Amino acid sequence: MSRCVLIIERALILTLWYDRFGTIYSAGPFWAPTHIRNALFSVSSIVMICLYRIRSCSQAPRIAFDRETVPSDRLSPFDGKVKDRKVVDEAIPVIAESASNLYQFYSLDEGLLVLPSAAVDACEELYYSGYLGNQILKLQDRDRSFTGLNVVEFAPPDKRGVAPCRVDAFFRPVFRIVSENPSHLYCIEGLGDQSVQFKRCYDANGFEGLVFEEVWSGS
Repeated sequence: MSRCVLIIERALILTLWYDRFGTIYSAGPFWAPTHIRNALFSVSSIVMICLYRIRSCSQAPRIAFDRETVPSDRLSPFDGKVKDRKVVDEAIPVIAESASNLYQFYSLDEGLLVLPSAAVDACEELYYSGYLGNQILKLQDRDRSFTGLNVVEFAPPDKRGVAPCRVDAFFRPVFRIVSENPSHLYCIEGLGDQSVQFKRCYDANGFEGLVFEEVWSGS
């Protein structure tokens, strides 16, 4: 006689005995011992957390400030500092290439995320997963409106040296890291509410123009 042990819903154990003719006899189900239940629940609760650096991909359409109208030193670089309201209260003139996809991120200066304003209006999820809480820039190319996200949130470094930042105690959809290049942007997958995870929103809604480079993963 042989035995097969099945674990049902991580806590119940069902033992199946079967003979050489294939006839099955069951015993149980009964509750697993406490130490087994605790171990099973511990394994099932492990969540993988990934930290990504966000960059423009090489195929992303270009967009640039109209330097004849806006002096470059009044905007660049984008390193987490809030821009002067005298500059950003009104629409900033830009020159942009055309793109067929509404949900398209454009390549401008490093450290700034740019996409059509219509995409932000059409995708409420994007607003909560990236734009809420940061400085919004209004960009204008003739009859086309764009929205720029100037990220002003910084994640503190992980003093334990486990990850580049405190992934277990800090969560913003898009952020910079105190100890890293301030023009670099990051996001986390696997931590916090899924509805406000920037990469999940990007993938689920068919956005284009960005590259997510994994820089750390753990649990």
